[in-house]
Amino acid sequence: MHSIWSALFYIRAARIMSSKKWYFSDSILGAVMLTFFVLVAGSFFQLPFIYLAQIIMSSNPALGTILNYSSFIGIWAAVCIFMLLIKRDRYLFSYIIPNKSGNSWKNALTGLLIGFAMNAICIAFASVKGDIHLHFSGTSIFMLLIAFFAVFIQSSAEELIVRVFLYQHLFRSHKSSLIPIVITSVFFAAMHMFNNGIGIVPIIDITVSGFLFALMIFYFNSFAMAAMCHTGWNFTQAILFGLPNSGNVTPFSLFKLDAVIGNSAFFYDPVFGIEGSWMAIIVQVLAIIAIAVVGNNKKVRCP
Repeated sequence: MHSIWSALFYIRAARIMSSKKWYFSDSILGAVMLTFFVLVAGSFFQLPFIYLAQIIMSSNPALGTILNYSSFIGIWAAVCIFMLLIKRDRYLFSYIIPNKSGNSWKNALTGLLIGFAMNAICIAFASVKGDIHLHFSGTSIFMLLIAFFAVFIQSSAEELIVRVFLYQHLFRSHKSSLIPIVITSVFFAAMHMFNNGIGIVPIIDITVSGFLFALMIFYFNSFAMAAMCHTGWNFTQAILFGLPNSGNVTPFSLFKLDAVIGNSAFFYDPVFGIEGSWMAIIVQVLAIIAIAVVGNNKKVRCP
């Protein structure tokens, strides 16, 4: 109950920042602070899920993992409550509902395939190089599907708070796409500053991935593409291959990591995982170039 009241306190503070009497939230600093307040509110909503996950993790790793990822529904709740309370922010709902242009099934599938392919390439190189050894653990298709949906909740929640909420607040006040792209990428990296194994290469990698997701908003106006790309990336490394996801290891996965050989950090970081490697940065930079080329050729860039 305490966590709910704490969440509502931060939502109230965010609401005051966005009131008509005080437009501080329209500045860069204000938009970042507003997003942080809503993010903290969401983290309090997450606590009951996380607490329950910790209780059952040892006896049921699959359900515990699913609850951990599903806890990010708290971020969804905080953002949606805020948008319902603030009339001038209700337009943000239009950026997350399905439509035939930006949030289409085609863009969602494209994003998922990009996320899966980028991670699969990195894992393949790390395996061939001999940096990691995996073995097949096995699980039911049903549990994999439930886990995929849970990872989608987590990944889409991060995209919602960063690539919709913060991005659009910055764009609304500055009418420049460069500012939202840069600020959201840095903010996204800052969200991972306390993860296990964080360092220079992981920070660069997460900033680059944030830049990639932001370009999906810039060129395709597609929250669905960014959310599904993020989901494909996280699901592949954490649930399919059992590798650290931004430094966090899940006990439930299709494959299990037997051993980590070497510590070059070019193909694989032993603590942070694929996201701590230069290989991941290279792959994501190539994806950024591809998104920019396709976006420019099709002239689908958003105003």
